[in-house]
Amino acid sequence: MKKIFNFALAAAAVIALSAACTKEIGTENENPGENNQEQVVKPVGKTITITATLLDTKVSFDPAFDSGHKPTGMSHTWQAGDQLRVTDENDPTNTGLFDLVSGEGTDTGVFEGTIADAASYSIEVVPAGTPSEGTTQTQAKDGDTSHLKFVASATGVTDLKSFTLSETSSIIGIIAKLPADAAVTINQLVIEKSTDDFATSETLTINLTAQEDVNTDDILEVYANIPAGWGIAAGTKMFLRFGSVNASHKVYTRYQEFASAATINDGEFNYIKLNCSNIDKYAGAADQGSATAPYLIADPYQLIAMDGLLASEKHYFKLLCNIDMNGVTISELINKASPYKPFDFDGNSKTISNFNRALFYIIYNGSVKDLTIDNFEVTDRGILAEYIQGSDNEVNNVTVSNGKVNSSSKNVGGLIGQINSGTSGQTTATITDCTVSGTDVKGAGVVGGFIGFANELVSVSGCKYTGGKVDASDTYCGGFVGSVANYNSVISNCQVEDATITTTDTDDARCGGFVGQTQTNVQIKGCTVGTSTKKVVVNTPEPASSKVLNAGGFVGVNYGTITKNGSVRSQAYVQVKSDNTLGQQINIGGFAGFHRGTIEYCDAVVDMSELQGQYIGGFSGIMPSSDSKADNCTLKGSVRGNNYTGGFVGVINNADSITNCQVL
Repeated sequence: MKKIFNFALAAAAVIALSAACTKEIGTENENPGENNQEQVVKPVGKTITITATLLDTKVSFDPAFDSGHKPTGMSHTWQAGDQLRVTDENDPTNTGLFDLVSGEGTDTGVFEGTIADAASYSIEVVPAGTPSEGTTQTQAKDGDTSHLKFVASATGVTDLKSFTLSETSSIIGIIAKLPADAAVTINQLVIEKSTDDFATSETLTINLTAQEDVNTDDILEVYANIPAGWGIAAGTKMFLRFGSVNASHKVYTRYQEFASAATINDGEFNYIKLNCSNIDKYAGAADQGSATAPYLIADPYQLIAMDGLLASEKHYFKLLCNIDMNGVTISELINKASPYKPFDFDGNSKTISNFNRALFYIIYNGSVKDLTIDNFEVTDRGILAEYIQGSDNEVNNVTVSNGKVNSSSKNVGGLIGQINSGTSGQTTATITDCTVSGTDVKGAGVVGGFIGFANELVSVSGCKYTGGKVDASDTYCGGFVGSVANYNSVISNCQVEDATITTTDTDDARCGGFVGQTQTNVQIKGCTVGTSTKKVVVNTPEPASSKVLNAGGFVGVNYGTITKNGSVRSQAYVQVKSDNTLGQQINIGGFAGFHRGTIEYCDAVVDMSELQGQYIGGFSGIMPSSDSKADNCTLKGSVRGNNYTGGFVGVINNADSITNCQVL
């Protein structure tokens, strides 16, 4: 049959050969001299006449459309210009196009054309005009049907006298009640059909040439040609996306799910009636926001509307399109109102760009995954969210790129500002495979390129901060995280690369290439700062009078454990600088500034040749007590300082604290 597009349609017909042949070029009969009236005609290069009759018994229009929504011009009658294409099934080059010569406006037509003899034929109706067909179709305006054509075909025809066109096309209509005045803005309808997800393999797009609500009833009628045999299995979900020319609300979306099997009948007008009058109030369809049918977000309006759908029970959201927020004003961050609401946000591997606020105020007992955030410039505490709070939050495969955080607050990070206290004993957040790249992060204090302040139990793995500057004017500052509080947090296999870490705090700076400060129960495993070919730079100021600064290539102040993860050692490739010209105590180390925890299976490759001051060590500036442990560590590089400067440690309280370490 003729493929209209990858779906399938319906109309039925009977075709019969007339008794006489006209314009004979030559005749070949099996029994010469006998009455040939009932003989099978086998044309051999001659013009023949065949009669085709359309069966319209399958045509069915729902009576509900009689009052203004019943389509017109869809009856099964022959129209001027209709043709039949007859093809030899064994020799496709033997084909003939038969023109309608009589029967216009009726269900019986007479066609005339030329074809050579063949054992069997395939026949298809070639409708007059150019029907809109395929996976992308065009409709003139609301309710218009001029683009619709029924198409029929038959195969395996051995006798041109009489046969039935068994495969016929159908028509599907979407009859949608839209919000007031929305129908006059719609220029496109996209239908995605799948039994389990929103795959693009079965997508139909209908473009409207003109935006008009024909009956001024806010009901949009959109029609498409559908190939034969296309049905809807039980459990099928159909996603409908109405494209709008409205500058501020460009997309309306909704689900339609079929609990039981629905059939698209061949040869019929099939329709789906939808009440979409409230879709402008939702971030997507009027669904339940469940895990299997999440609220759908396809434009800036729907993203902002997400806040109004949050509730005490967890709701689910899914991003459908890349969203450009340029020019969109955000008055309040999503989920800022207390009590905070749980939600899961599926970025669906899409990008949100050009935002001027943090995407969320707080992620609370929920998750964000598979999302890219690009070109954000915010004065909030973080780009993805200011806070994470509660229990069992997950952030997975989120990328922040080309951003800027310029905040006057404390607890500021490129991805998350602060991880708050949650339920005691439970992990507040698990963050995996996330990246912050090309993003400068600046704040008053407790500033990190990735997380500002991890003030609760967290698990972070496989994440990276790269290609930016981290700047703090007060206390804690780290390339990856500003400070990690005293919980059993684990940060593993994370990196800081191509970055400059700077503190301007002259009173109590605690600055590190990876982390400003760790507490006793914190573990950092298999993490790296810099690369063998490009060192991360750590800058500190000159301390105020009688003040002490702490800076390290990896950690400024360490009370926790920094070690390997499996066979992957923690490493620091760094250049550590200071504006100290007065020779004051600054506690600077190539790996750790002030170290009173455990550092094992770690390596430092350092450039500390531009330093002045006291308490400077190639690996650690000061190890002040018997709690300070360094085991199986290596150091390579240059160190410069004044008093209390050492190749490995500037000042150490207990020499037994260092075991199996080497200066290379």
